[in-house]
Amino acid sequence: MKRILRLVMVLFVSIGLCACSNADEEPQVREVIDNYFTSIQSGDYQTAMSYYTTDVEDGFGIKDLDEVVEQELTAAALGEDFDNAAKDWLKYTIQNTFDSYNIDEVTFDSDTATVIVSGKGLDFEQFNSSEFQDSMTTVTNDYVNEHMNEMQDLYLSQGEEAATNQLISDLSNFVFGEMKTYVDNIESKDYKTRFTLVKEDTDWKISNIEHTMSS
Repeated sequence: MKRILRLVMVLFVSIGLCACSNADEEPQVREVIDNYFTSIQSGDYQTAMSYYTTDVEDGFGIKDLDEVVEQELTAAALGEDFDNAAKDWLKYTIQNTFDSYNIDEVTFDSDTATVIVSGKGLDFEQFNSSEFQDSMTTVTNDYVNEHMNEMQDLYLSQGEEAATNQLISDLSNFVFGEMKTYVDNIESKDYKTRFTLVKEDTDWKISNIEHTMSS
């Protein structure tokens, strides 16, 4: 009987220690999620990615964003003004992705935590790539036609390279400004996101994100 009672006491103590451990860990897990969303809302996706594991399943799609953007800009080779305008638009889009977020639930299973987050955010499923491309083509053509005389004068006085560089510089700010307006017109909807976090040494890292928008 004493052995049974001792075993029961050990089990209760063990369960109590686990409960205390999870309670101690929850503020750290919440802090990771808070910092993650704060980074997103400031447009700092590089910092947001620092909370990922190396093999994260990223339902938001920002895991390889930095690399993809640099590759595309390098391939386009349209100059520093264009690159800066593109990165500024990307930052603007990311920081406006989530209107709000709320941590609804945090649960633990050993060294794995599950966090349920809800809120309102842009519904990018509304994004129509063909419509967007047509709109940007129209905007670009209208701008070029409106400033044709200026471009011709610059071409005659300073040459083709100067005219091309000026056109790209002018178009960069104008077109990406229109693209910001396009983002502003995307409707916000309710969303729910499930984060899975794992403990790496003493730090909690996001290993999986499942993101769904309301219908």
